[in-house]
Amino acid sequence: MALTKINTNLIANNTIALTNIADNAIDATKIANNQILARHIAAGSISDQLAAAQPTITSLGTLTTLTVDDITINSSTISDGGDLTLDVAASITLDSDSGVIDFDDGGTNIGRFENASSDFKMESRVQDKDIVFVGNDGGTGVEALRIDMSEGGKVGIGTATPASYNSAGQQLVVVDSGNTGISIIGGTSSTSSVMFGDGTGGTAAYRGAIKYDHSSDDMIFWGAAAEKMRIDSSGRVKVAKSAMITEGALTNASTVDWDADAYANATLALNANSYSGNVTIDEPDNPTAGQIISIEIAQDGTPRTVAWHTSFEFAASTGPTMTATANKTDIFSFRYNGSVWQEIGRVQNMAQT
Repeated sequence: MALTKINTNLIANNTIALTNIADNAIDATKIANNQILARHIAAGSISDQLAAAQPTITSLGTLTTLTVDDITINSSTISDGGDLTLDVAASITLDSDSGVIDFDDGGTNIGRFENASSDFKMESRVQDKDIVFVGNDGGTGVEALRIDMSEGGKVGIGTATPASYNSAGQQLVVVDSGNTGISIIGGTSSTSSVMFGDGTGGTAAYRGAIKYDHSSDDMIFWGAAAEKMRIDSSGRVKVAKSAMITEGALTNASTVDWDADAYANATLALNANSYSGNVTIDEPDNPTAGQIISIEIAQDGTPRTVAWHTSFEFAASTGPTMTATANKTDIFSFRYNGSVWQEIGRVQNMAQT
């Protein structure tokens, strides 16, 4: 018997319900093109379903709030109950016509990127909180640099507290538990410099400087905006004026102590420091081979004798006879050869004034 074609005339209204159709039994392959038309859909039936599913649709193309999983888009705010990932195949562009991108946490503005007259401005927005740069060194988080905003922007490399170091050098502090250094690299025919200034115009920008001339391998020291000393590649020292060694007074006593390192240019006033007898100059402490020292010994109204430690070597191994005249001075110079202090100069019977 031939099958009779089933059409809508053979099916009573509403006699086929969802319960009569297996899940996914009707798909696009079962429906001929254009067989479901607008006249087959009851008026309002789709809008009723959309309204139930998403009540924020107020008109065609208009949403007041959209919720997708746990992400909510409402007005100009996108909120999420957990992490939010933006994963795109190309670049992500943030284009703010105000030139400001803020970072907030719980409503508190903690940081800002800003276009400041085409300068790229990065700002920490919480009072006295720092800007910190951290990286990964072999799997461990390492703080590479900190700008301490509670201390006026002092910079610490290897330290979180640059202001804890000497107040004369807190603006930039470099710290390491081992060898530490800062490298300044220049061209082979150029000069590398560290400048010391007290202004921006003229010589105020370079009142002092430490320079290295890479072409001649000279180390150069500047003061008062001019070269004052140069150490050339052979180690010779050239100074703009004669060298001056600060004078230091030794304590008068029966045995006079002399630190050659601290008092290379020494003076000794006899009958000072509540001692009025004769004296012996003891062996100088902290000697260095090649070191030169000198001493001026001043008599008062009562001349006294001076003896010398055996480490002092005089011509013919004979110690000098001191000037016995009151208010006169004798000056002696010595060079240390690694064993004894050899006399290299003597001036006696000099007036004190």
